[in-house]
Amino acid sequence: MSLLLTPHVIRVKVWPKMKGRGAFRVLCSAFCVLLFGCGHGGNLLPDSQNNPSASATPSVSKSNDSQLENFVEQIYSTEYQGYLIAQVSSESLLEGVTAKPLFGESAKQVKNWMRQLEKASGKKLKSDLSAFYRIDEKDKAKAEEILRKLWKGSGVKSVYPYMKSIPFGI
Repeated sequence: MSLLLTPHVIRVKVWPKMKGRGAFRVLCSAFCVLLFGCGHGGNLLPDSQNNPSASATPSVSKSNDSQLENFVEQIYSTEYQGYLIAQVSSESLLEGVTAKPLFGESAKQVKNWMRQLEKASGKKLKSDLSAFYRIDEKDKAKAEEILRKLWKGSGVKSVYPYMKSIPFGI
């Protein structure tokens, strides 16, 4: 049988009495350790600012679109997972690109699942999940080229690089 022993049960001092500045110093030290010791290992700057040699971004053509250029920078970062996510209005917009549905084996299968889900819930889904595709491209230069090509496409609702998840600190 396990017994939970707490200080008030057996009158054991767990924490020594700290008076005045001693307790304040301990709390400040613990706060600093938690603040600076968690998440990203102290890496507060993006990789291109920490390591200038890592930012080899041979851009096809610089544009005035800051969001597009941000996505291009993400492709050349170490967090890029090797594929793009695209939401398109028609599968024919992905001609010449190796793409597969993001949520299933085929667009027909995804639409079937959506119908079943809508029937079971009695609600209409807000977006067509069969319009999302995964474009595998490990080569960063080719991924940039595909991103820029799809960015200009009229039937492309969104396209972005998929990034590694970064765990939050404590």
